[in-house]
Amino acid sequence: MVQPRKIFQSSYKLKRKKFLEYIDSRSFPGRKLPNESDLAKILEMSLGTVREILREMEMNGTVTKMKGKGNFLNLSTRNIKMRIDLIKDFTDLIEEKGYQVNLDTFLMKDEKDERLMHLGEKYFPKRIRSGQYRLIANVYYADSTPAVVGLFLVPDYPDFKELTDEEFVSKFWDGYIVEFDHAVIHWEVGALPQTVSKYLKQPEGLCVQMWSEVHYNKYDELLCCSYSYFNPEIMEMAMIRK
Repeated sequence: MVQPRKIFQSSYKLKRKKFLEYIDSRSFPGRKLPNESDLAKILEMSLGTVREILREMEMNGTVTKMKGKGNFLNLSTRNIKMRIDLIKDFTDLIEEKGYQVNLDTFLMKDEKDERLMHLGEKYFPKRIRSGQYRLIANVYYADSTPAVVGLFLVPDYPDFKELTDEEFVSKFWDGYIVEFDHAVIHWEVGALPQTVSKYLKQPEGLCVQMWSEVHYNKYDELLCCSYSYFNPEIMEMAMIRK
Protein backbone atom coordinates (compact mmCIF):
# COMPACT_ATOMS: atom_id res chain seq x y z
CA MET A 1 0.00 0.00 0.00
CA VAL A 2 1.38 3.42 -0.99
CA GLN A 3 1.51 5.81 1.95
CA PRO A 4 -0.49 9.07 1.63
CA ARG A 5 2.63 11.12 2.37
CA LYS A 6 4.45 9.53 -0.59
CA ILE A 7 1.47 10.25 -2.86
CA PHE A 8 1.52 13.88 -1.72
CA GLN A 9 5.28 14.19 -2.26
CA SER A 10 5.04 12.69 -5.75
CA SER A 11 2.13 15.00 -6.66
CA TYR A 12 3.96 18.07 -5.34
CA LYS A 13 7.10 17.14 -7.27
CA LEU A 14 5.13 16.96 -10.53
CA LYS A 15 3.47 20.31 -9.85
CA ARG A 16 6.81 21.92 -9.03
CA LYS A 17 8.24 20.53 -12.30
CA LYS A 18 5.29 22.03 -14.21
CA PHE A 19 5.81 25.36 -12.43
CA LEU A 20 9.54 25.49 -13.26
CA GLU A 21 8.91 24.52 -16.89
CA TYR A 22 6.50 27.44 -17.14
CA ILE A 23 9.09 29.80 -15.63
CA ASP A 24 11.84 28.56 -17.97
CA SER A 25 9.69 28.82 -21.11
CA ARG A 26 8.90 32.53 -20.71
CA SER A 27 10.54 35.87 -20.17
CA PHE A 28 9.21 38.27 -17.57
CA PRO A 29 9.63 42.04 -18.01
CA GLY A 30 11.58 43.43 -15.13
CA ARG A 31 11.97 39.82 -13.85
CA LYS A 32 8.58 40.16 -12.12
CA LEU A 33 6.48 37.00 -12.02
CA PRO A 34 2.67 37.08 -12.33
CA ASN A 35 0.93 37.43 -8.99
CA GLU A 36 0.24 34.25 -7.03
CA SER A 37 -3.48 34.10 -7.89
CA ASP A 38 -2.78 34.42 -11.61
CA LEU A 39 -0.09 31.75 -11.43
CA ALA A 40 -2.54 29.40 -9.71
CA LYS A 41 -5.10 29.93 -12.50
CA ILE A 42 -2.57 29.66 -15.34
CA LEU A 43 -1.05 26.44 -13.97
CA GLU A 44 -4.32 25.00 -12.62
CA MET A 45 -2.91 24.63 -9.12
CA SER A 46 -4.14 25.60 -5.70
CA LEU A 47 -2.97 28.92 -4.32
CA GLY A 48 -1.37 27.03 -1.42
CA THR A 49 0.75 24.92 -3.80
CA VAL A 50 1.91 28.01 -5.71
CA ARG A 51 2.86 29.75 -2.48
CA GLU A 52 4.78 26.69 -1.26
CA ILE A 53 6.76 26.46 -4.52
CA LEU A 54 7.54 30.19 -4.40
CA ARG A 55 8.59 29.88 -0.75
CA GLU A 56 10.97 27.06 -1.72
CA MET A 57 12.35 29.13 -4.62
CA GLU A 58 12.88 32.08 -2.29
CA MET A 59 14.81 29.88 0.14
CA ASN A 60 17.15 28.58 -2.55
CA GLY A 61 17.76 32.02 -4.04
CA THR A 62 15.83 31.58 -7.29
CA VAL A 63 13.17 34.14 -6.36
CA THR A 64 13.34 37.34 -4.34
CA LYS A 65 10.11 38.41 -2.64
CA MET A 66 9.72 42.17 -2.25
CA LYS A 67 7.01 43.23 0.16
CA GLY A 68 4.23 45.07 -1.61
CA LYS A 69 5.84 44.57 -5.03
CA GLY A 70 5.71 40.84 -5.76
CA ASN A 71 8.04 37.96 -6.64
CA PHE A 72 11.07 38.56 -8.84
CA LEU A 73 13.00 35.86 -10.70
CA ASN A 74 16.78 35.81 -10.19
CA LEU A 75 18.22 34.81 -13.55
CA SER A 76 21.71 34.73 -12.03
CA THR A 77 20.82 31.70 -9.91
CA ARG A 78 18.08 29.93 -11.84
CA ASN A 79 20.16 27.63 -14.04
CA ILE A 80 23.33 27.01 -12.03
CA LYS A 81 24.23 23.32 -12.14
CA MET A 82 25.77 21.10 -9.46
CA ARG A 83 24.57 23.27 -6.59
CA ILE A 84 25.81 21.68 -3.39
CA ASP A 85 23.98 24.09 -1.09
CA LEU A 86 20.81 22.20 -1.95
CA ILE A 87 20.07 18.71 -0.69
CA LYS A 88 21.22 16.44 -3.49
CA ASP A 89 23.27 13.31 -3.98
CA PHE A 90 26.06 12.77 -6.47
CA THR A 91 23.67 11.18 -8.96
CA ASP A 92 21.60 14.38 -9.10
CA LEU A 93 24.67 16.56 -9.53
CA ILE A 94 26.10 14.49 -12.38
CA GLU A 95 22.75 14.20 -14.17
CA GLU A 96 22.37 18.00 -14.08
CA LYS A 97 25.32 18.25 -16.47
CA GLY A 98 23.64 15.92 -18.93
CA TYR A 99 25.50 12.71 -18.15
CA GLN A 100 24.08 9.26 -17.64
CA VAL A 101 25.06 8.00 -14.20
CA ASN A 102 26.22 4.52 -13.31
CA LEU A 103 27.27 3.40 -9.83
CA ASP A 104 29.65 0.61 -8.91
CA THR A 105 29.72 -0.27 -5.19
CA PHE A 106 31.99 -2.94 -3.76
CA LEU A 107 33.96 -4.03 -0.71
CA MET A 108 37.61 -2.97 -0.75
CA LYS A 109 40.12 -5.72 0.03
CA ASP A 110 43.61 -5.15 1.43
CA GLU A 111 43.38 -1.42 0.69
CA LYS A 112 43.27 1.56 3.03
CA ASP A 113 42.94 5.30 2.64
CA GLU A 114 45.01 7.21 5.22
CA ARG A 115 42.61 10.13 5.40
CA LEU A 116 39.63 7.85 5.95
CA MET A 117 41.47 5.80 8.56
CA HIS A 118 42.39 8.97 10.44
CA LEU A 119 38.72 10.01 10.37
CA GLY A 120 37.73 6.56 11.58
CA GLU A 121 40.18 6.76 14.46
CA LYS A 122 38.38 9.89 15.62
CA TYR A 123 34.86 8.49 15.51
CA PHE A 124 35.28 4.70 15.82
CA PRO A 125 38.59 4.30 17.73
CA LYS A 126 37.80 0.93 19.31
CA ARG A 127 36.58 -0.55 16.03
CA ILE A 128 39.64 0.65 14.16
CA ARG A 129 42.12 -0.62 16.73
CA SER A 130 40.48 -4.04 16.86
CA GLY A 131 40.00 -4.27 13.10
CA GLN A 132 36.21 -4.38 13.41
CA TYR A 133 35.37 -2.47 10.28
CA ARG A 134 35.14 -2.81 6.53
CA LEU A 135 35.71 -0.39 3.67
CA ILE A 136 33.17 0.08 0.90
CA ALA A 137 33.91 1.98 -2.32
CA ASN A 138 31.32 3.79 -4.42
CA VAL A 139 32.42 4.83 -7.90
CA TYR A 140 30.06 7.17 -9.74
CA TYR A 141 30.46 7.32 -13.52
CA ALA A 142 29.44 10.22 -15.76
CA ASP A 143 28.72 8.19 -18.90
CA SER A 144 31.88 6.05 -18.82
CA THR A 145 34.16 8.50 -17.00
CA PRO A 146 34.71 8.13 -13.22
CA ALA A 147 33.37 11.32 -11.63
CA VAL A 148 33.38 10.61 -7.89
CA VAL A 149 35.00 7.97 -5.71
CA GLY A 150 33.48 7.66 -2.25
CA LEU A 151 35.17 5.49 0.38
CA PHE A 152 33.09 4.45 3.41
CA LEU A 153 34.40 3.14 6.70
CA VAL A 154 31.66 0.91 8.13
CA PRO A 155 31.65 -0.60 11.64
CA ASP A 156 31.55 -4.40 11.43
CA TYR A 157 28.25 -4.92 13.25
CA PRO A 158 27.84 -8.29 15.04
CA ASP A 159 24.96 -9.45 12.85
CA PHE A 160 27.10 -8.77 9.73
CA LYS A 161 29.86 -11.17 10.74
CA GLU A 162 28.80 -14.19 8.71
CA LEU A 163 27.87 -12.30 5.56
CA THR A 164 29.75 -12.60 2.29
CA ASP A 165 31.25 -9.43 0.81
CA GLU A 166 28.30 -8.93 -1.54
CA GLU A 167 25.78 -9.59 1.23
CA PHE A 168 27.58 -7.13 3.54
CA VAL A 169 27.49 -4.35 0.96
CA SER A 170 23.83 -4.99 0.13
CA LYS A 171 22.72 -5.18 3.76
CA PHE A 172 24.65 -2.07 4.73
CA TRP A 173 23.12 0.07 1.99
CA ASP A 174 19.62 -1.27 2.65
CA GLY A 175 19.99 -0.26 6.29
CA TYR A 176 21.68 3.04 5.48
CA ILE A 177 18.82 4.17 3.24
CA VAL A 178 16.33 3.54 6.04
CA GLU A 179 18.40 4.97 8.91
CA PHE A 180 20.26 7.95 7.42
CA ASP A 181 19.14 11.36 8.67
CA HIS A 182 22.01 13.81 8.12
CA ALA A 183 25.74 14.15 7.58
CA VAL A 184 28.39 16.67 8.63
CA ILE A 185 30.65 17.60 5.71
CA HIS A 186 34.08 19.24 5.66
CA TRP A 187 35.74 20.40 2.43
CA GLU A 188 39.42 19.82 1.72
CA VAL A 189 41.88 20.13 -1.15
CA GLY A 190 44.78 17.72 -1.34
CA ALA A 191 46.84 15.20 -3.26
CA LEU A 192 45.05 12.24 -4.78
CA PRO A 193 46.24 9.01 -3.11
CA GLN A 194 47.27 5.99 -5.15
CA THR A 195 44.41 3.93 -3.68
CA VAL A 196 41.87 6.29 -5.22
CA SER A 197 43.74 7.38 -8.35
CA LYS A 198 43.30 4.00 -10.00
CA TYR A 199 39.52 4.16 -9.55
CA LEU A 200 39.22 7.83 -10.51
CA LYS A 201 41.64 7.29 -13.42
CA GLN A 202 43.58 10.44 -12.55
CA PRO A 203 47.32 10.67 -11.74
CA GLU A 204 48.43 10.00 -8.20
CA GLY A 205 49.35 13.24 -6.43
CA LEU A 206 46.98 15.38 -8.51
CA CYS A 207 45.52 18.19 -6.39
CA VAL A 208 41.76 17.57 -6.17
CA GLN A 209 38.75 18.65 -4.18
CA MET A 210 37.46 16.18 -1.62
CA TRP A 211 35.22 16.12 1.38
CA SER A 212 34.82 14.09 4.52
CA GLU A 213 31.40 13.08 5.82
CA VAL A 214 30.25 11.76 9.16
CA HIS A 215 26.85 10.12 8.79
CA TYR A 216 24.18 10.03 11.51
CA ASN A 217 20.76 8.44 12.03
CA LYS A 218 17.63 10.22 13.33
CA TYR A 219 18.80 9.63 16.91
CA ASP A 220 22.03 11.51 16.13
CA GLU A 221 23.97 8.25 16.43
CA LEU A 222 26.96 7.47 14.20
CA LEU A 223 26.36 5.26 11.17
CA CYS A 224 29.68 5.49 9.31
CA CYS A 225 32.19 7.97 7.98
CA SER A 226 33.48 8.55 4.47
CA TYR A 227 35.80 10.45 2.14
CA SER A 228 34.76 11.46 -1.38
CA TYR A 229 37.20 12.45 -4.11
CA PHE A 230 36.09 14.47 -7.16
CA ASN A 231 37.28 14.30 -10.75
CA PRO A 232 38.06 17.96 -11.62
CA GLU A 233 37.15 17.33 -15.27
CA ILE A 234 33.54 16.50 -14.33
CA MET A 235 32.65 17.86 -10.90
CA GLU A 236 32.46 21.64 -11.26
CA MET A 237 30.30 22.17 -8.19
CA ALA A 238 28.86 25.52 -7.13
CA MET A 239 26.88 26.99 -4.28
CA ILE A 240 24.90 30.14 -3.67
CA ARG A 241 25.28 32.24 -0.53
CA LYS A 242 22.30 34.27 0.65
